Amino acid sequence: MNILYIIGNGFDLAQDLKTKYEDFYPYYLKCESPNEAVKLMKKDIDEKVGDWSDMELAMGAFTKKVNSVETLNELYFDLSDRLSEYLKMESAKYNFSRNTKIINDFCEPYHYLESLDERIYLDYISYGAKDGREIGTINIVTLNYTNTIEQFLGFPSNDTYVYSSGKYRIGNVCHIHGFLDDTILLGVNDEQQIANDLFKTEPAVRDYLIKKEAIASMRTYNELLCENYINTSDIIVLFGVSLGATDMYLWDKIVKRMNGLNMPLLVYFQHSKEVIPNTRRQLLGRKMVAVRKFLYDRMRIPEKLQSEARILIGYNKDIFKIKRTNK
Repeated sequence: MNILYIIGNGFDLAQDLKTKYEDFYPYYLKCESPNEAVKLMKKDIDEKVGDWSDMELAMGAFTKKVNSVETLNELYFDLSDRLSEYLKMESAKYNFSRNTKIINDFCEPYHYLESLDERIYLDYISYGAKDGREIGTINIVTLNYTNTIEQFLGFPSNDTYVYSSGKYRIGNVCHIHGFLDDTILLGVNDEQQIANDLFKTEPAVRDYLIKKEAIASMRTYNELLCENYINTSDIIVLFGVSLGATDMYLWDKIVKRMNGLNMPLLVYFQHSKEVIPNTRRQLLGRKMVAVRKFLYDRMRIPEKLQSEARILIGYNKDIFKIKRTNK
């Protein structure tokens, strides 16, 4: 049984790290701007941004106001460098270590589903266990630049796995968009999200502004690794992701996998400020219907694949949530 996690910024937010765009922007605003173009971009993007995906879309839209590749380079790398600095400072505020709850959550996410969905999940893995594999494999693709996950798993710098209860082998953590102390990627999904027509076909721009091409230009095996994880997964769990349009290349790969033979189980956890108590399960049911529609729309899941027996929803659950310790 192969389980794949796609992890977004919600994982770090669950640990109380201030990693939203709205947290970063005040810091970025205080940083010295090397030129007028950067000053203008700061103002322009702030007026449009909600989450990180919105910021990336705003950056693509702002290219309309940029008249040269050199200027766009300065804008892009000023933003990415300042973001890297900010995330390093924020990460340094906390001390995370190997955590049994986090490891168990990776191995047993069904504890955070409603009872019917939990039964569907358990029946699914029970049937899958008949393939003869005694130990399942868990792989993780993270959209984050921080190493918070590795700290919780207890991965030393050169380690690639850890066992939990003899049930699953937690394998490599793939940072598909890069990581701190190395290159980090910001960008859009495709040329349609680049407003300036002059840049849409310019290789010097596409190689860092379009995510899929940026990943390829870095000559890492992350794209192939991620695609292999998706194509060999029996269960795909989405946690802490906004399902933004700038990551559509990733959601398309998952939908393609769902449309193939042996459709995997898809589990989507969404967190919201809207808290619905267990005493009002009717309202919770309606909310989960809305979340399901949001998932279908954002991932462009065709109607023929919209199955409640294959797509499970967890709403406002405490999966991957622990009490943090300040340094």
